Amino acid sequence: MQRFEVRRAGYTASDFVFTGPAGCSYHPQSVSKTLARLSDGAGLPRLTAHGLRHTSATIMLASGVPPKVAAERLGHAGATPFRNRYSHVTPTMQRDDADKLGKALFGEPWPRRAVHGAGAAPAPG
Repeated sequence: MQRFEVRRAGYTASDFVFTGPAGCSYHPQSVSKTLARLSDGAGLPRLTAHGLRHTSATIMLASGVPPKVAAERLGHAGATPFRNRYSHVTPTMQRDDADKLGKALFGEPWPRRAVHGAGAAPAPG
């Protein structure tokens, strides 16, 4: 879409995801309000620009994108602030990393066990 808009007279190209007709940025709160209205109207969980940013970071990390690349994509100065901000990981990411460590140390991942709270019965005791 932006490639088309760039050809219009008076359009200012930018790196923003959401831009107005002239290429200028929208205030993030305006984008969040619009996303919330649209997601509520569609019966979806409420979406915000901030939430999409966190989701994007989590998906990139879960997909194996190097933190430095993901940090640059989100406009962070470096990988360290990015890792500090988005250090939360999903249980699947934790398990995958534990499997990699087990394989590196012992030649195979540890046997999988059901995790309490994830459909498993509580441990006796």
